Amino acid sequence: MAESEYKGGDHCNDKQVCDHVSDGETSEAVSIRAVGRSSQDGANGIGEPRSLVQQTTTGTPAAVEVAAKRVSGLVATQAVPLQGEHVDTTKAPLDDADQASCNDQSVLPRQNSTNHRRHRSSMSRRQQQRRSSTTGDQRPRASGMLVPPRASLARTHSARSDDMLDVEVRASYEMQPVPAVTDVERIYSRLDRYGFIRGGNDDGNADWVAFVPPKHDKKEEALECRRSMKWVKMATKRWNRSTFSTYAFNINAKFVLRTYKGIPDCWRAEAWHYLISTGDFQMPTEEELIKEYPTLLSIQSTHERQIDLDVERTMGSHIMFHQRFGAGQRQMFNVLRAYANADEAVGYCQGMSTVSAILLLYYSEEMAYVIMRTLFCRHGLDQMFKPGFPALLEAFYVQRNLLEMCSPGLVRHMDNIGLAPEMYAIRWYCTLFSNGALPHRTALRVWDILMLRGFDALICVATGLLIHFQERILASGFEAAAQFLASTLPFGSNADDDALFLGIVRRLLERRKYGEARESFREQYRATLPAGDGTMAI
Repeated sequence: MAESEYKGGDHCNDKQVCDHVSDGETSEAVSIRAVGRSSQDGANGIGEPRSLVQQTTTGTPAAVEVAAKRVSGLVATQAVPLQGEHVDTTKAPLDDADQASCNDQSVLPRQNSTNHRRHRSSMSRRQQQRRSSTTGDQRPRASGMLVPPRASLARTHSARSDDMLDVEVRASYEMQPVPAVTDVERIYSRLDRYGFIRGGNDDGNADWVAFVPPKHDKKEEALECRRSMKWVKMATKRWNRSTFSTYAFNINAKFVLRTYKGIPDCWRAEAWHYLISTGDFQMPTEEELIKEYPTLLSIQSTHERQIDLDVERTMGSHIMFHQRFGAGQRQMFNVLRAYANADEAVGYCQGMSTVSAILLLYYSEEMAYVIMRTLFCRHGLDQMFKPGFPALLEAFYVQRNLLEMCSPGLVRHMDNIGLAPEMYAIRWYCTLFSNGALPHRTALRVWDILMLRGFDALICVATGLLIHFQERILASGFEAAAQFLASTLPFGSNADDDALFLGIVRRLLERRKYGEARESFREQYRATLPAGDGTMAI
């Protein structure tokens, strides 16, 4: 039969049959494909000559029966190998033409002449694979003879019931063994609300039970939540470019009273920043301090070795500084190194690491450096860390005289047993009552007052502690009293237990007679110093 008779789209199917026969394909396989195409053409109303199909369908009756079943859809997804037909077990890569053919919703090829030519080229590749494959796994595969469309597989997958999927999800949680708890998970499960690791527990399930905060923590958080809503009403949203602060506060009697009650933890960063950045004092702007920070880090400091030693033992029970050379310790090291390079008169002194650690809990690394510089300059804390500790010695003198004014019997007892402020109060002042001097919750309230009232707050807090625990000190000798004052002073687990102690501090700071007394004691101390050796005004 001439080739010109099959150039049209309507005669392409019969020409493919002739090509398959000429390539050596078995008559049974050709009969299956020919019957399928002729049946599809008949269903679409295309009048095709059937003489060639009848001529090539010369296989066994079984082959004709299988072909008829495939056409009728009874055998649509599994191909049964015919006698003498080799089954392809390898998957040929699909090009764009094959992909378009597989995405068709019909198993049989379309009647478009272009699609017929694509189908013909793909069938030729599969014939070459049959001739080249002589060994290997001969398991029947649907894609080797009659390729099911991918859309049909998607419909089969989507037919799975949702209940079965839910069962599999639940089984993943209920039937799978519980993974081992890592060290990091154990640490996080023991954190308190401030990020400190709680003490160990003999209970085997303590790592998980610790996720539930104690009742007093829940009560404290509920109280702080109510107070934070009051601070929302006091805050005024205002962007200050020179100080990078977002909120401003009206420092009136109500603000002072609520500060003594304790600034809510969610407001501490904004409140501290505003309190120390307002007022008249000479120092670079915050924008200038941030710009100089990278330059200061590029300078090698002679204090780096001592800074490294103190960083390792500063607030190691906090999750931020728990890991050696972790992110928290790196930030602390950078802040202290930058400050040592910026203020060469102070450099670095033990205790400054605790100050930087507290600030890093609320600020970024750059802002912690800015706040530390501002705090030391604004309230004269740099005079406390300079060689000779001039401000610290002056504070001891003022503290002793103020304590004698409030509790002369306690001063006499401490003088009799030989307990001087230098033996217990250096740690209080240099760490700003942090890092174990007081419970962290109480220390933060001391910091609130420090930001509000400045250096005098440290003197009044130290005096207030001695007055608050005077009964225990009066009943102790030198060793017991020194050991007690050098340890973490015991306060109750509830924030209300700090009220009595902070009430004493408030009276010492706010009453005029105590303020005038502090100024008088400070002048007396400076009068005893050699000319030109006095400390700066604090």
